[in-house]
Amino acid sequence: MSQTGQKQNAQTGTPGSSPPNVVIIFTDDMGYADPACYGGTYAPTPNIDRLAREGIKLTDFHVAQPVCSASRAALLTGCYPNRIGIHGALSPRVTHGLSTEETTLAELLRSRGYRTSMVGKWHLGHHRQFLPTRHGFDEYFGLPYSNDMWPYHPSAKPGTYPPLPLFENEKVIDKEVSPEDQTTLTKRYAQRAVDFLKRAGTQKDGRPFFLYLAHSMPHVPLFASKSFQGKAAGGLYGDVVAEIDSSVGRCSLRLKRLDTLMTPLCFLPAIMVRGFPMATMLAQLVLSGKEREQHLKVGYVYRALLGSLGLSRQGQSVMNH
Repeated sequence: MSQTGQKQNAQTGTPGSSPPNVVIIFTDDMGYADPACYGGTYAPTPNIDRLAREGIKLTDFHVAQPVCSASRAALLTGCYPNRIGIHGALSPRVTHGLSTEETTLAELLRSRGYRTSMVGKWHLGHHRQFLPTRHGFDEYFGLPYSNDMWPYHPSAKPGTYPPLPLFENEKVIDKEVSPEDQTTLTKRYAQRAVDFLKRAGTQKDGRPFFLYLAHSMPHVPLFASKSFQGKAAGGLYGDVVAEIDSSVGRCSLRLKRLDTLMTPLCFLPAIMVRGFPMATMLAQLVLSGKEREQHLKVGYVYRALLGSLGLSRQGQSVMNH
C-alpha cells in the first residue's frame, strides 16, 4: 500500500522502514458525482482528477454515519461512533465530546514521532478538553463545528445558535465569524495546510508528518473567495467545489516540492452522498491507475495506516470491515 524510502527510521533505527507522510483531506457534503473524475459537471476538478488518475479511485466506500460528528469520530478512531458516545452532529450547546480515553490517528502517529496538524472543521467537541490539541494534534486552526451553526442560519429561531468562533490551537481568535469571513475560509484553510507542509517537510530531523485538512464546505452555507465567485458552470456550489479542488492542488504541489524519499499517502474522502448513507473516497496511495469497486468502510483508512506503520489495535469498538 505504501512506498517506503531506504533511509534509516529515526524512531526505530531499523533500515528500510521509513514511515509515510500522511495527508487526509476531508470534505463535508461533497457528493459522489461532484468531481469531474466521477462524472461531475459543476466545476472542473483537475487536481482531484489527478489524484484519481495517479492513485486509486474507489467507487464504493461507506462511512459509519452520513453526518458530521459521527463520521469524523469513525475516521479518526476507527471505531463505530455509537460505541464511543458520538451520535449525529454535536450541537454548540452540548457539553460532551470525543473522550480522551479514545485513541485517535493523530495520537498513534505522534507516538511514532510524527508532527501533526489539524486544519478546518473539528466537530468532536468544542470545549477545551475535547479540542484537537487534546487528541494528538500539535496545532489546530479552524471551526469547532459546522459553519451553519451560527446566528445567520436561515431557518433557525433567533437565539438558537451562539456566535461561530474561529480557533487557533486552544484560543478563540475570532469570536464571531461573519459571512464575509466565510468567503475566505477555504482559502485560509488551504494556506494553513500548505504552511504546515512547508514547515514539517523542511525540518532537518527527518520526522514524518500527518496533516488532517477538513474543509467546512460544500456543507451549506456556501461561500467562495472572490477569485472563484461566478466562475463555475454549477453556480455557487460549483465555485465552492472548484476552490476546494484548488486547495487539493496547492497541497499536492507542496508535497511534490518536498525533498523526501517517502511518497505521501493522501486520502480524500467525502463525508456523504446526498441522501444516501454512503461516501466515496479518492485515495492516492502509491499504486497508479487503479479503480476499485470493492466494498470498503471508513475503518479501512484507520487500519491501513496502522498496518503501514506496523501497528495494530484490537477491541470490540474497532471496525473490522
